[in-house]
Formats: sequence, structure tokens, C-alpha cells
Amino acid sequence: MVGLQTLDLAIGVRVPASQPIIQNLLHLSCSVFLMLTLVGSAVVAQDKPRDKTKSTANEAAQRKVEELQRKAQAIDTLKGVVESAADIQETRARVAVLTGALDLLWKHDEAYARTNFIKFATALSDKFAANTTEKTERSEIRASMGALLRAFGRHDVQAAARLLDKFQDLVEGVSKDNLSPSERLSIAQASLDSDAVKSAALAAKVLETAVPGTFPAYLNELEQRDADAAASLVRIAVSMVPSVRSYTPVHVTILSTYIFRESYMSVLVAQEGREASIEFGTFASPLSPPNKELNRELVAAFLTASGTYLNAQANLIEQLGDPDAIRVGLTLFLVKKLGNYAATMGLDGGQNWAALDARYTILAERAKLSNQALTGLATMAQRIVTENTVFRFDAGESAFAAAEKSKDPAQRVELLAMGIHQQIDDGKYAEAAQKIDELRDDKFREQLNTYLSFRMADASLKKLDWDSFNAQLNRVSDARLRTYLFLSASLVARDSGNKKMSSEFLLTAMALFPKIAEPEVRAAAIVAAAGILYSTSDASWTAQVLTEGVNTINRATRYDGSVYKVILEVPKSEIWFPLPKFDFHYCFEQAAKRDWTGALAAAQSIESKVLRSHAYIAACRNVL
Repeated sequence: MVGLQTLDLAIGVRVPASQPIIQNLLHLSCSVFLMLTLVGSAVVAQDKPRDKTKSTANEAAQRKVEELQRKAQAIDTLKGVVESAADIQETRARVAVLTGALDLLWKHDEAYARTNFIKFATALSDKFAANTTEKTERSEIRASMGALLRAFGRHDVQAAARLLDKFQDLVEGVSKDNLSPSERLSIAQASLDSDAVKSAALAAKVLETAVPGTFPAYLNELEQRDADAAASLVRIAVSMVPSVRSYTPVHVTILSTYIFRESYMSVLVAQEGREASIEFGTFASPLSPPNKELNRELVAAFLTASGTYLNAQANLIEQLGDPDAIRVGLTLFLVKKLGNYAATMGLDGGQNWAALDARYTILAERAKLSNQALTGLATMAQRIVTENTVFRFDAGESAFAAAEKSKDPAQRVELLAMGIHQQIDDGKYAEAAQKIDELRDDKFREQLNTYLSFRMADASLKKLDWDSFNAQLNRVSDARLRTYLFLSASLVARDSGNKKMSSEFLLTAMALFPKIAEPEVRAAAIVAAAGILYSTSDASWTAQVLTEGVNTINRATRYDGSVYKVILEVPKSEIWFPLPKFDFHYCFEQAAKRDWTGALAAAQSIESKVLRSHAYIAACRNVL
């Protein structure tokens, strides 16, 4: 009681001065109380950071444990995918699953991955050599072997090349055929990230017989990774031009696209035209040169080598009684192209290009090439040199001019429709709309009106012009096209920071899904929507959408996991518009990032073994 009374007095009782003993006791009690209070506060203040630090450390340790558990589970899952891949009947699908799984497993269990790459390559070889294997199946095996060895080559290019050599011997023995230079170069290209020098060495062997059409693109990639290796390889290629007897004018033309840093790999193609005459066109594929500046020393060396080659070719052709028109045309195109470059750059490479041009012009006359063909060859060669492209973009003017001259009504309408299509692509929407109204063909008019509204809506999205977008969208009735535009609008709104509008567009797109008749197209749309949801911060109900997507996939026997895409028909062609990135693989990779267990459960529910395997691979990619 004394202690309690003293404490009470210390807190709030006034003591008379005539009681010194009690007063001293009270002062002492007060001091003790204050000290205890301060000490207690200090202890509490120290305990809180310790508890918080301890809690944070525990949470970090727990997360680390869970991460290791997920990695272990992912590795086991991928090994399960590899072991069960033999149950997939279709060869290419089986190899696609294997390469996806083994590629991920390499850095976690290299021995296992290496063993299985070799094991399955051997199995393909054995199947190729079997007497019961049909010709069409052997073709499938060749393509699948290429895919398998490209994946292996990303990690060990030399081992992959050895397996390719063994398979080459087998192919020659069984079908009296050879693997193409492109097949060999694809192995080198796949290994660029792992070992650029070894990749270049393998590519140099390919050049001993031919210059594949993919060689300029390969050189551009090699240059980005190892400029010295690229420079060395292209010098090897130039040195081979005069000496490799199997080189054709097309091979030298392909090499020239890299030498002159062209934006397109353009090669001439020939076909039989009217009255059995030869007509020439161009096949072109885009390139991305890392450096546009020409190396004058390399150009000079190439012009010298090419001049030697072209003179030797002229000698061979002149010995023939009736020179082959296509061969002469392909070679003359190369002469005119290189002659234009030599004149533009003030380099001749030790060759009189005007004399060489005259020599091949005489050969062209002997080969009975028409003046129209010769003019076309010269025009295409000059356009490549001066405009860096073989294409002419004139917003339909050439087609409209040809239509005016045409006396065939059907051909005239077709040319007008092609010109309107080009106008739309060039963004001349008002002019195109007027031309469509004048078009006397209901089918073409409907196609072009739909295409015009679609492209105008897409252009409005790029400008964030929502009013114009909605106006054009209202003119599109097809559920697939409307779905594509709404999904695109959701992504554009999201990227511009308008989450509310993004959600509204996405919900509107999802409301259209039941109206899409084709199950595989509907499945792709739902997968895209789930991927978009998983990539946003507000994805609380995404699991339900993914579940519905899996159910739709199970009902769509032709769904292959690709992105959502639509096809627009325009005169003489079909144009595909894919929704980039948001495919089956992206969806499950994002799902695993948000909900690892849920993603595995969703994958397990997929009935197709191929798609189920790819879902596991995509989910594991996020973890590994």
C-alpha cells in the first residue's frame, strides 16, 4: 500500500513543506518513476525496429524459399513435358514442344538438356532412314531436324553442326538430296547470341557452295554482336565471288545488298508472260542495316570481284548457241545495278562497266528479251541505287492511269479498285471515299468501304482521336473486326494512362466474343483479353477469364495458340492484321507472374497435349 500511495502522491498530491521526510521520499519516488518511464519507453522504441527488421528479414527469407520451390517445381514440370513429348504424334509439334522445354532447361541442367537434344536428333535420323518412312514424312523430319538443331545451336553451335553433318550424310544416302545452304545458315544464325565467332565460322562454310537469301540479314545481326567477325566474313564472301563455280547471278545480287547497305534484299524473279515472252519481277524482304555508311574499300573490292565474275559468265553464255533468256536477264540486272553504283560512287573496281553493259545487251538481243523487259530491268536497277528501294509508291496513280487506257471493263474495274486500295494505304481517305462511290462493282465497293473504315479507325487510335474512332467503328459491322478494334483501343487507352477508358473498351470487346462464330478465333480473342488483363494492375477477375479461355480452347480443335488476328479482303489480295504479343504463350507467362499455382492449374485443364505443354513452358519461363 505504501508503494501505491507514494505513486499516487507522485502523480498528483501536493505535500506540505512541514513534512520533509515524506517530501524526500516523494522526490525519490518521482525520480524512480520518471527513470522507469524513460527506460521503458526506450526499450519499447528499440523493440519496434527490431521486430520490424526481424519481420522483414523473415518475409524476405520466406520469399526466397518460395522462389526456390517454384524454380524446382518448374524444372520438374519441364522435364515432365520432355518425357511425355513422345506421345505427340505430329513431328513438328513434338519438336516445337521439345525445343521450348530444353531451351529453358539448359542453364539449370545442361547435361539433361544436351542428352535429350542428341537423343531426339538421333530418333529423327532413325525415323528418316527407316524403309517404312514415306517421302512426305521425310520432308517433315527435315524441317523438324532443322528446328531442333537451331535450338541446340543456340547453346552449342559446334555440336549442332556435327549432328547436321551426320544428318546430311544420311539424307544423301537415303534420298540422294542435299541440305540447302539456308538450312545450314539457320544453325549459324541461331547461335549468334551464344558464340558469334563460331557462328561466323559455320557461315563461312555455307559460302563455299552458295549465298543464301538470308545471308544479308544474318550479316546485319552478326555485325551488331561482333563487327570484326562480320567484316572478316564479308571479306571471305567477296573473295569467293570470282572463284566459286556454283555461284549464280542471284547469289552475287544477294551479297550486294549487304555491301551497299540496302534496306531491302531485292532479287529478280522471272516468269513466262504473254505470247511466251519472259517477264521479270522482284522478290524483296526488308533489312535493317546497323550502319548505313558504305565502306569504299569493301565496295571497290566487291566491284573488282564482281567484274571478274560477270566477264567469266559472259564468256560462258557467248559459247552457247541459244543463250537462256532468264539467265541473261538476271545477269544483265546485276550489271546495270553495279554499274549504277560504280558511277554514283566514282568507283569502277578496275572494270569498264559501260563496256560490260553493252556486251550483255547484245546477249539479251540474242536471247530475244523484249524491249519492255530490258527497260524494266534497267528501271528496277536504277531505282534500287537512287531510291534504296525497288518499290514505287504513287498512291494508285499508275493503276488509275492504266485503268483509263484499258478497254476491258473487268480489267478496268480491277485496276481502279487496286488504285483505291493504294490510296487508302497512303492515307488519302477523302479521295479514296470519292473513288469508291464511283466504283461500279458491289463486291469491290463493299470490301473497300470496310477497309477504309478499318484503316481510318486505326489511324484515329494513333492520334487518340476517340470521336473519330467511334464514328468509323460504327461503320464496321463484322464482330471479328469490331473486336480487334476494341482490343486495340483498350491497349492504346491503357498506354496513354486512361485506365477507365481502357477497361470500358475491353469489356465492350468481351461482350462481342459470343458473336464470333469460329471457335478458334473466339479462343484467340479470349486469350488476348486475359493477357491484357494480366498485364494491368487491376486483374482481380482475370482468372475467371482465363478459365473461360481454357474452356473455349478445349472446344476449338483448330486453335494453335497464335495471336488474335483478322483478315481483310481487298481486290486481288487478303491483308492480315494480328494483335501483337498477346498470344497464348504471353497469357500464361503473365498468369504465372501473378498466380503461379493458378497458372499451372489452368494449364492442367487444357485437353490438347501440345497446347498444355506450351502452357507449362510459358508459365515456367516466367519462373526460370
